[in-house]
Formats: sequence, C-alpha cells, structure tokens
Amino acid sequence: MKMNVKLNQVFETLSKKKTALATLAVLFTFPLVTPSRYYMVLLAEVFIWALLAMSYDLVLGYTGLVSFGHAALFGIGAYVSALLLRMNFPFLPAIFAAVLFGAILGLTMGIFSLRVSAIYYALVTLAFAEVIFAIFNKWVELSGGETGLSVPRPDFLRSTPFLIFALAISVAIISILCITAVRDLAKKGVHARNKIVYSVLMIGFLVLLVCTGPSKLHLISEGPMKDRVITISIMNIYYFLALMPLVLCYLVADRIVNSPMGRIFVAIRENEERAKMLGYDVFKYRLISSTISGVFAGLAGSLYAPFALSINPANVLGSAVTINVLLYSILGGLGTLIGPMIGAGIITLLASELTRIPDIGQYWMLTLGIFYLLVILFLPYGIIVTWRLKGTTAKKTLKKLIESIKKSGRKEYAGEEGTP
Repeated sequence: MKMNVKLNQVFETLSKKKTALATLAVLFTFPLVTPSRYYMVLLAEVFIWALLAMSYDLVLGYTGLVSFGHAALFGIGAYVSALLLRMNFPFLPAIFAAVLFGAILGLTMGIFSLRVSAIYYALVTLAFAEVIFAIFNKWVELSGGETGLSVPRPDFLRSTPFLIFALAISVAIISILCITAVRDLAKKGVHARNKIVYSVLMIGFLVLLVCTGPSKLHLISEGPMKDRVITISIMNIYYFLALMPLVLCYLVADRIVNSPMGRIFVAIRENEERAKMLGYDVFKYRLISSTISGVFAGLAGSLYAPFALSINPANVLGSAVTINVLLYSILGGLGTLIGPMIGAGIITLLASELTRIPDIGQYWMLTLGIFYLLVILFLPYGIIVTWRLKGTTAKKTLKKLIESIKKSGRKEYAGEEGTP
C-alpha cells in the first residue's frame, strides 16, 4: 500500500514535467533511431558547450560575477584529461582528475579575484586566463604549443556495457513518459477508444526503440562493414557520454539554485550590501559559486578533449571560448540554467548549418552577427527570460500556432467558397 502511494506521488510529480520528459525521450532515442553520424557528432558538441554555458550561468546569472577567465577552467580540464589519456590512464579516472583540477583552479581564481569587485574582478579573471594561456602556449613540451596535442581515443568508447546502460535509460524514460501520459488521459476522462489508440502508439514507439537499439550494440563484426559499425557505435557512446553528464549536472545545478544557498547567490547578485547587512558572508558564497562553476567547466573540458582528438591553447584556453560562452548565456537568458544551454545549442547548430550553405557559408559570421543583433533588439533579456516575462509557455505557443493555422485555413476556404 505504501509503495503504491509513493509511486502515485512520483507520477504526480512527473506529470508536471511532461515537457522535460518528452525532451529527454527525444534526446535519448535520437542516436538509436537515426543512422546520421554527422548529427550525432554535432549534438555531442552541443551538449559539451551547453554544459560549459550552464557553468558560466552559475557565476554570472546567479551570483552576478562577470568573469572573463572562464576559458581557463575549460582549458585546464581539457589538458588534464588529454595528458592523462596520453599516459594511458583509464578514461573515467582522467575525467575525475580533470574535474578536480577545474575545482581547484576555480577555487584559486576565486580566492584572488573576489577580493575586488565589478570591473576589477573581470580584469583579474582575464589576467588569470591570459597567464594560464601564455604558460601552456610557451610550454611546448607539455601542450604542443600552436601545433597542438593529439588526444588518443579512449577504449571506453568501445564499451558495450555502457551502451547497454544508455539503452536501458532510454527505455526507462520512454516507459515513464508513456505511463505518465496514459495516467493523465485516464484522469481527463478521455474516451476508452482514444485511450487505446494513444496506448498502442506509445507502446509501438517503445517497441521500435527496443528493436532498433540492439543494432547499435554490434561493436565487433566480421566482414567489410566492421569499421563502419565500430565507428557508428563509438559515436553513439560518445553522444550518450556527453548527454548524461549534462543531464546530471543540470539536475545538480537546479537543486543548488533552488536551495537556500541558491537564494543567497541571487540575494548577493541583487544587492550585495544588503546581503552583508543580513549577516551573509558574501566572499564565502561567491567562492562556493566559483568552485562549483569550475567543477562543471572542468568536466566540459575533459569531455571535449577526446571528442576533438586534438587540442591547442588557442581553441581551449583562448579568449574566444569565454566570449562564446558569454554570448550563449546572453542569448538564452541569464539566471535560468536552461537558457544558456539553449543559446549554446542554437549558435552551434546555426553556425554548423550556415557553413554548409553554398552561397552563405563564407559569410556565416556576418549572418550570426545579424542574428545576435536581432535577438538583442527583440529579446533584450534573452530567449527564455523574455518568454517568461511575457507569461508564455510552450503549450500556449503551440495552441496559438494551431489556432492561427486553423483561422488561415477557414479564411482560404471561405475565399474559395465565395469565388464564382
């Protein structure tokens, strides 16, 4: 009886998160039902930049610290994992070491930078990043200098158990979504015939997932298709390897920002002097925020190194990394966690697709600049924040879109009826 009550409470909570569940279902099933290696690689890159953007949002969006040195946290994670992998360290210990170094660097930068505020803090973080960039750029034996450092592909990316685990999570998410949807239909008093139709469609989708998923598990095959099958399977594993940390870190970050500590972050951002008067140690909480951000940024860097297979100081420690992550955050909406992630996804996908268009490809940076300008003009607080301020939700937007399509259809039909 108690178990049933707990399950009901769980599904009641999940019924309020159907959009999130549906998004997760799409993301987790995408590599299992598509043969497109290009989009798997592209989305894996999106997940890495989204994780970095979320880490930056913790510092800027919630604590109000404008950091110009975030690239240092990302770059140190990339180089630690790359160097350990080159020394034949196992993949997971290399990731944990990179995360640890990211946390230490975030803590160290915070200890020195947080003694000043406003523009001076931004300048000190920029100086930190430039010093670290100069060290790695000149220390050619360690970093490879401008030539770069090749990163070996870890054996973990051929791990069948991990892919089976990812497939199991995909099936679990789809099952939960199906059960939640059927329960909601039952509560709304939907006709029995319609409930059967909905249930059959959902079960059919689940069966499709179960049937197509195992085809991705053939990491070793005989014959001329061997290399292609291995490559596809590696891309599947890397896709999940980038997606799972992003989801996990988002859940952790969401728990942090909605906790009392997260409320203190926001209070410091809004009014530092008042937070001090209330007895909060502003330096301590900003240091905590900087350290947590370093953990997530170091993790993003550690995932990027084996993904890129080659890194150099310019592409992981350069100022362009910080500028890009700042743009992601502003575009998506600061102080929302999900906003910078969406901003990272939009810019990465848009830049990739623009370069593939024959006539526009060479002007892709100009096109992106125009896009940034339009967003700033019409969505001054970012996509998510402006959306929330206007009281709009995905459900309302979809409903308005359907209504407008119906109205236009009626007008066209009325026009055809009236024509002689």
